Amino acid sequence: MLHEIINNTESAGAHDKELLNDEADAKMDVYDYCARFDAVPTVNVRETRRSGARKGLFEVTVGFPQQDILATARASELKNAEIVACVEFKRQAEGFHSKQGGSTIIVKDISSINSRNARKFFEFFKMFDKQSRYDVELKQTSGRRGSGGAYRAQMILNEEPLGEPVDFVGKKYAETAAYLTGAIGLKQIRPELFPKFIEALRVGNGELLKPLLPCWINVDRDCISTMADTLRAVRRIGLPPTQDEEDRMEQEQERNSWRSGPRRALDPAFVGVKSKRLLESYEEYLNNPKLETLRSKREELPMNQYRAKVLDIVNNNAVSIIVGATGSGKTTQVPQILLEEAIKNGTGANCNIICTQPRRIAATSVAARVAVERNEPLQKSIGYQVRFDAKLPIAGGSVTYCTTGILLQQLRNSADEALDGITHLVIDEVHERDILIDFLLIILKRVMHDRAARGLPEVKVVLMSATMDTELFASYFQYKGADGKPVPCPNLSVPGRTFPVKEVYLEEIQDALRNTYSPNKLSLLRDEDTRLYLDVEQSISRDVSRAPSRVPSRATSARGEMEDDDAADATINWKQEIKLGSDGQVVVSSEKEDALVPIGLIALTVAHIAQTSDDGAILVFLPGLEEIQAVDEVLRTQMPLGVDFRNESKFKLSMLHSTIPNQNEVFEDVREGCRKVILSTNIAETSVTIPDVRYVVDSGKLREKQYEQARRITQLVCTWISKSNSKQRAGRAGRVQNGNYYALFSKSRFDSLRSTGLPEMLRSDLQEICLDIKAQGFKDSAAQFLSEAIEPPSHNAIEASLGQLRLLGALSENEGLTPLGRVLATMPVEPALGKMILLAVIFRCLDPMMILGSSSGVRDIFVAPPERRAEANRVRNSFVRDTGSDHMALVNAFREWRSIRDRDGMHAAHRFAEENFLHRGALRTLDATTLQIEELLVKANIIPYVGRHQRSRSEIGHPSSNEYSDHVPLIKALTLAGMYPNIAVASGGRGLRTPNENFSMIHPTSVHYTNRSDSGMPFGTLVTFTTKAKSNDGGTLLLRTVTEARPLMAILFGGKLESNGNVIEIDNWLPFQVPPQAVKTAKDFRICLDRLLGHAFRSLSKRNSRSNSFLADDRAREAYAEGLVEVRSISTYSLIA
Repeated sequence: MLHEIINNTESAGAHDKELLNDEADAKMDVYDYCARFDAVPTVNVRETRRSGARKGLFEVTVGFPQQDILATARASELKNAEIVACVEFKRQAEGFHSKQGGSTIIVKDISSINSRNARKFFEFFKMFDKQSRYDVELKQTSGRRGSGGAYRAQMILNEEPLGEPVDFVGKKYAETAAYLTGAIGLKQIRPELFPKFIEALRVGNGELLKPLLPCWINVDRDCISTMADTLRAVRRIGLPPTQDEEDRMEQEQERNSWRSGPRRALDPAFVGVKSKRLLESYEEYLNNPKLETLRSKREELPMNQYRAKVLDIVNNNAVSIIVGATGSGKTTQVPQILLEEAIKNGTGANCNIICTQPRRIAATSVAARVAVERNEPLQKSIGYQVRFDAKLPIAGGSVTYCTTGILLQQLRNSADEALDGITHLVIDEVHERDILIDFLLIILKRVMHDRAARGLPEVKVVLMSATMDTELFASYFQYKGADGKPVPCPNLSVPGRTFPVKEVYLEEIQDALRNTYSPNKLSLLRDEDTRLYLDVEQSISRDVSRAPSRVPSRATSARGEMEDDDAADATINWKQEIKLGSDGQVVVSSEKEDALVPIGLIALTVAHIAQTSDDGAILVFLPGLEEIQAVDEVLRTQMPLGVDFRNESKFKLSMLHSTIPNQNEVFEDVREGCRKVILSTNIAETSVTIPDVRYVVDSGKLREKQYEQARRITQLVCTWISKSNSKQRAGRAGRVQNGNYYALFSKSRFDSLRSTGLPEMLRSDLQEICLDIKAQGFKDSAAQFLSEAIEPPSHNAIEASLGQLRLLGALSENEGLTPLGRVLATMPVEPALGKMILLAVIFRCLDPMMILGSSSGVRDIFVAPPERRAEANRVRNSFVRDTGSDHMALVNAFREWRSIRDRDGMHAAHRFAEENFLHRGALRTLDATTLQIEELLVKANIIPYVGRHQRSRSEIGHPSSNEYSDHVPLIKALTLAGMYPNIAVASGGRGLRTPNENFSMIHPTSVHYTNRSDSGMPFGTLVTFTTKAKSNDGGTLLLRTVTEARPLMAILFGGKLESNGNVIEIDNWLPFQVPPQAVKTAKDFRICLDRLLGHAFRSLSKRNSRSNSFLADDRAREAYAEGLVEVRSISTYSLIA
């Protein structure tokens, strides 16, 4: 540095364009860093002259005395000097914290003052001190050569300066920095506000929720009169007792559990006979020459070559783990190995095995396959049980393949009955870690402990998967050894029948491209997403856990000495941002980085494979349809590396996605000299096999559904795959011959990936599982129970779900199960929609609400093929039929399909579905679910049984249960009740305000969608929606399945009411101004409704098969329902902001 001072030269990095571009925000980073310590950096600028040079130099010194940091740099341009000095500051700060030790500091942390939230802090302050005035005073600085565009900024509060003044190049930067230094000053004079501000950000998920102005509801005299008359009629009949009154009169009854029949063990006298018969049948199977081919194919499977080891590990351990690679035969062979060993030992009749599968198609197809392998019909020794379908084997020497949910339901109802006579539980595909598997594992641990304590026979548990984190599962099921120390349960790995696959990572791919082709041919590497993606991967290669600031190799300190390169030991993350996560807790945000998909790099890699090899299909894994179509377009239109993918004699491009019809072409052979290029999502990872694939190109990304507990948002997130996914994808290239796997991510990235995907329990709504825990009578809290999960969800996520259940009335304040909760726990739908169905029973509007409630667990019945999306949306909207309701579109479409099926037959119904873009499988599943829920309601004596000949228009339930099933206003009101708190109010343009967001928009599939900002819903319009979802880029919150709602119905069926004069506010955020003469009547009408419903739900616990009445049979509720329907028919309103 002394040399530079004497010669008055520029600092290293002053002309490094890449550094100056990457660190353009370095000065703001420094201000954010100091703000974490409620401080402001010192910045001094000195202009110097150079002898013999036309331009002088700017010398910038940036310091932070509290940490003994002082950084100086010189450049001919002021901004460049500032950037280099601030980069050096960051280097010294990293060195300071590296020596201090501790965890990594995230500079842009929402829980501390920074440039991202400083302005919001002043907005929050204004809510408490409405008379205060604040602004930023900006002055452009002059008189200094080369300082064009530089500004001095000062925060002014009530005409007095607040905080330190700042000098920045750029008006926007100066204003932002002034807000930051002002916020530091405001925090010092009003320290009590800052914790409240952070809590407000938490409630608003990073945003300050702006208060709404009351909307005027013009309730006419007829409506008021009808409500008053209804109240008088109900009072004459007699209001039911309140909950407090009932609590004094009655004790809580035991839950009326509905169980499947017990699985009875064989009579001891018959066991020997049955075992002998099984042995005879098995010996006949082994000696039959006609079955030689069948037997040899089985014996060739690797799992059978490990037969002795499988038996050893299972027989000698309560829990064992078997990792069977793809093609090993684990699913079909392990249960047979266990059964056949018992048969050979003469105890076959005592051996009964349950093998779970995550999906019903797997359970049914595997059972059929195993029956064929054993040369016997299904339902002899092999059977299956899935929802709505069961072909059970004969008890005594059997294997039952069932879905995870079936076994879980049986264990919930009665573990002893479910395991009666069972010797082995084989839990297959445990790596998938869906919410049912994780829940099942918790219950299995408890059941095993309980059975051991009571001296019941041990049931062997076998966990299986092709790829899994064995250490995680082995540790979860550890046991105490002879010395009392914990011992992990043992595991066995069995290889598959796949060919070697060569793995090539990003570093090698880049080298191959650069060494083989000229820069002009690699122009696709310079498209924006690819360039940003490669930058991120490069930083990951330097440091997997963080991306430290880029520091010039010859940067010098202000002390005149060369600094060691501390970047590798940096403990400060300057670029990533800490936001509020899905459970309301702060998390490091990497959404933007994770969403990057390098389309250009993918296209070049595919073209490189085509150039350097002659045959073999190329399978490309991409996260979603958008990326599939983008790569397809680049390959067809830009001829990467000169390869013409439009030449159908050489290439056949196919897209594999669930929304694209006629996908069988990917399995068809192509003529000699032609190669398949298949662009696919992870559907090709395990669900389908394309034998001629030799090359796999992996983007390393997938889209998975994640649920934000705090905001109740479902988002299809683009995220990194797991190591397990990578292994599965690579295996696709080695099914029939040697293969090649091109991983378009660095080896460092691969090493940083999770072993398996993010468990569903950590990214899902936990309401149903919390309700199940309480329904099973576990004495511990939901949080305590879930803490026993293999990877427990956060406490905040659990509390958010419990809060929703309390809001529904399913749980009491102390987590006790209410009578309503007991019934909701038995219904195969989300708790809120279960409550909506019960409301439909009470208000005699059963069929449409049953359809809506059942649809939650079914895929969308509407489909929109990419090439016919506009046409499909028009057809979808035609089912709305002037109701202003997407929910009614679903009801109308399903009802019409059902009516055609019952009147004209299934063939006509299939034709109707095809013509109207309806998913036939979803329609059938929805139909089966409605019938299942009807059966549950009949068993609980909530509705009467009705035979098919007694039904009206194919409707669910008795005609008396559907008295108002065509009354659209009532259907809308009950939809609001079931979806609450999913309501939003139009706030101008296309925007809507929700309980937790200032701005959201209608999803493009809705009848209410418009792409014009001047043609949105009128200000103050209220809507109900089913779910919130983020757009693919994560930038916009979208409301799906929307219905326009009446404000009066929100007052009646919404949340907690507070009134002040003639303003009624719902849940402290949605205010309505009501005519003075209507305020008391509307509140009394709501109080009456709450009392009637509360009594109805409490009466559920008293119902049994001997009751002579049903839920709707109550004179007071009938009178109220009639009045409500009349109010909905005559009520009109206008809204004035």
